[in-house]
Amino acid sequence: MGEKKKGLINLENNPQLQLLDHICCELDKADVNTYQQTVQSALMNRAVVEGNELIVFGSYNYAGLNNDPRINEAAKNAVDKFGTGTGGVWILGGYNEIHKKLESEIADFVNKDRAVIFGSGFTTNVSIITALFGQGSKDRDAIFYDNYAHHSIQEGIQLASHFGAARFRFAHNDMAQLESLLEQNSRYKRKIIIVDSVYSMLGDIVPMPEVLALAAKYDSAVMTDEAHAIGVIGKTGRGIQEYYGLKKDEIEIVMGTFSKTIPSTGGFAAVNERLAEYFENGCNQRVFTASSTPANTAAALEGVRILKEEGEQRVAKLRTNIDHYIDEMTAAGFNLLNSPTFRTAVIPILVKDENKVMQFSKMAQERGVFIHPIRFPAVPMGQALMRSCVMASHTHSDIETAVRVFKEIGKELAII
Repeated sequence: MGEKKKGLINLENNPQLQLLDHICCELDKADVNTYQQTVQSALMNRAVVEGNELIVFGSYNYAGLNNDPRINEAAKNAVDKFGTGTGGVWILGGYNEIHKKLESEIADFVNKDRAVIFGSGFTTNVSIITALFGQGSKDRDAIFYDNYAHHSIQEGIQLASHFGAARFRFAHNDMAQLESLLEQNSRYKRKIIIVDSVYSMLGDIVPMPEVLALAAKYDSAVMTDEAHAIGVIGKTGRGIQEYYGLKKDEIEIVMGTFSKTIPSTGGFAAVNERLAEYFENGCNQRVFTASSTPANTAAALEGVRILKEEGEQRVAKLRTNIDHYIDEMTAAGFNLLNSPTFRTAVIPILVKDENKVMQFSKMAQERGVFIHPIRFPAVPMGQALMRSCVMASHTHSDIETAVRVFKEIGKELAII
């Protein structure tokens, strides 16, 4: 054998690694790296992080269901009955009665005919997009997507583009630009518009009636990601369709996760019967991977059932907390972008400066509040923000304390 060639998988030649190394090095030198810290208790309105009990403003536990005794018990019972794993992929022995019940319950919850569940939310988006727009897409298929669509959507679209699908990105919630792109590219036979119901970084809501009107005008399908909408918008927390009072089949694909309001892991695509059958057999990332564990599936199932029964009261409590927090933070002088208008559970605090956002996070934790910094490349350079998340389980005191801490830091860092 000849001498092995060097550099084939040499990460030192990887520009993305070099960027990440530079960022981490700068954070470590400044002693402000608060990423991937160790959480040592259930993440609720309070949690133990790196040995300190903190008020949590960085969790997707919007309805306050994490660590609910009923969900914990359901997960334990599933392990007792089915064990810790499934021992197979979805279509070969790995699909059990809990999976079937969860698909039925979540389809009913979001008012669709069927639902297909996946091992993660990220996989759900990548899998269904690439399954729909695979071989033969060239000169036939076009995907239109929001600039702030979740990274899993964008990765799925990127993969689909390698098979030939055309992709067109429009400015965030810019319906005029979306229409222009649809009009310019009407030659494509199959078109789809992909959006988030509630955007994960900015917390604003898609103008879905306008999206649907454009879809009808230009003969396009619509797909929406409900990850940050379920349990948050709509009177009973059923997401974008309930929020706008939409009819059952106006949105062709309703995607969601079991890792935010519903405290487990996994994702789902709620669709019509024909699409469900196709996704079950045509999504490679699902067909060739082990199915969700019994404990995770049972936890998600119980979470959906509780949300069906208690959604209205939990959303009402969440709404009260959101209003309280936004009003106090706005009065303090913070720029919360569009949050005062949309009032979802994701509330960005615009900091802009890449260094200050890291300092903000470190200082907040030192003063008893757990909140996460978002900076380039997750958001554009110069648009760094603190992403605060409000939960139904927050107390009045939690919110008052967090606002007081944020005001102190905001003044010290000259943000307000």
